[in-house]
Amino acid sequence: MKSVLLILFVLLAYASDAQVRQLDAQNWLTGTWKQKNGNCETWRFNADRTQLLGTGFKISRNGDTTVLEQMTITEKEGQLYFVADVAHNASAVWFKIVETKPRYFRAENPEHDFPQYVQYALKNETELQAEVGAKSKKIKFSFQKIP
Repeated sequence: MKSVLLILFVLLAYASDAQVRQLDAQNWLTGTWKQKNGNCETWRFNADRTQLLGTGFKISRNGDTTVLEQMTITEKEGQLYFVADVAHNASAVWFKIVETKPRYFRAENPEHDFPQYVQYALKNETELQAEVGAKSKKIKFSFQKIP
């Protein structure tokens, strides 16, 4: 019985470590990124590094900050998801991360009206590109890293 519990503990620790490694591979996204129109995104890990948390916001000319979107990259049942929570949706929308490469990921939810996919790519250390879209429409976003 003790050996079964030990094996179970080792397997759970390995699974948790694998989840952290999957998320750590997305650490290129961390930091604050700004578009030319002034909209920004900031990304950081939560305290135990089990989620990557993003906030999309804009800063008005008088310095007021308005949150536009909350985003999370998280693991559920061994799969990574990009989760977007915006005011005009009744609840957060989950996109399954279907492709990852160094400095790139693509997440999809074909059941959602728009967007049906979200992708991020780090072009170099200071340039981030994002794209959202569906079959007939796509929108691209370019960001510069704020030191």
